[in-house]
Amino acid sequence: MTESTENMVLRTVYLPVDIDRRLKDLGFALGITKNELIRTIIRDGIGAYAGQTFEERLASAAAPAPAPAPAPRRPREAAPKAARQAAFEPAE
Repeated sequence: MTESTENMVLRTVYLPVDIDRRLKDLGFALGITKNELIRTIIRDGIGAYAGQTFEERLASAAAPAPAPAPAPRRPREAAPKAARQAAFEPAE
């Protein structure tokens, strides 16, 4: 669905080639134009920032990505009772 350009303003924005390529691929996969995709991403981005102060937005943009959660540790299997006892018995 192509939106009417009535009540729209034309803006020229320079994008890195890799971002433009990703927009093209994503737009194709979604069945929409790059222009529609860019407008959607901008709307979503503005919505995400709604209600935040400039300092909060700046802090969230500069915050490092959270570290991945450590892999769960497997409990060690207990050695058989005879082996545990042998470890504490004096050598002959």
